[in-house]
Amino acid sequence: MNNKELLSTQSFSTFINRLEYCRPLSVFTKFAQTITPPEKTFIQYLFEDLNIQKTPDDEVFLIMQDSLNGKLSSPDIPAEEKNQFLSDFRTVSVEFQKRYEQHNADYAKKYNQPTPRERELGMWQMKDSAYVNDLKLKPGIIYDVTKIRSLNSTFKNLLNNNKDEAWAFLTDLTSDMPESFLKKEADRLFLDNFPSEQRTAYELPDTYEAKVFKKLIAPFKGKIILVDFWATSCGPCIYNIKQNKTLREKYKDSPGLAFLFITSDYESPISAYDSFVKEQELTHTYRIDADQYRFLRQLFRFNGIPRYVLVDKEGKIIDDNFNSFQTALRLKELLAEE
Repeated sequence: MNNKELLSTQSFSTFINRLEYCRPLSVFTKFAQTITPPEKTFIQYLFEDLNIQKTPDDEVFLIMQDSLNGKLSSPDIPAEEKNQFLSDFRTVSVEFQKRYEQHNADYAKKYNQPTPRERELGMWQMKDSAYVNDLKLKPGIIYDVTKIRSLNSTFKNLLNNNKDEAWAFLTDLTSDMPESFLKKEADRLFLDNFPSEQRTAYELPDTYEAKVFKKLIAPFKGKIILVDFWATSCGPCIYNIKQNKTLREKYKDSPGLAFLFITSDYESPISAYDSFVKEQELTHTYRIDADQYRFLRQLFRFNGIPRYVLVDKEGKIIDDNFNSFQTALRLKELLAEE
């Protein structure tokens, strides 16, 4: 189950489909049964507890929701019509969830309900257990592929196209995957579902954590800075740094761009650090103490690495969760804007 060659075999698509839907891994119902039903549904909470006045759009959503099961199970309705209805329902459902996003969070707290992300991660935890204990298999690339294959559906159907929730879920799901190409595919699927949008650069707060970061980037003011939080103990970090060696060489003498690398003494032992820095010809690299590194994790709200932060010439943060999937293209665009 960790043989990469299997991915190129003619029957792999059939096999992976069988694996995804084999009985031990079909735990959706089992997982749902572990959640105590709330006293009231979210709809009842909105329109009974809070006594919110229904809008015309709400009425459309409720009518479609009531007829959903009947429409999809009816043998008299053509498949094409069912698919169109389901597509329309997803659209109005997403809009409904966005209208009442804060109310949904309040409802989850009041009735002690897991968020959609928590539900989905809980489902995968149960699948992980079934994979090891019931199927008696060791984790590996084949099983990780099933997780990546689920992302499109999860983003669209279970997380209601919530970009922040989707990214948090993606980070949790792929954090232990050793294969970098799977993480890149996950990033691609994320970008397909949530196309990059222009973000407004923001100033860092006047906190101790921010001051630590400002001190590190201060020598590069006047340049766009791509900050890479990494460690010698992090496989994906090492892989990405090696992959970008040619890109760093291309911009080595650029007056408008700098690559900055930050790691900790705890996660990057000095011998391994010195060896890798020399091998990759890294410049502008900091090996700070573990406490300072922890402060920077708090500043940018991340646990997993690699993590990339894009800084503008004035020290403002362009993107505190920069996606490395299109690094070369994005940097080219930024430099062209000068």
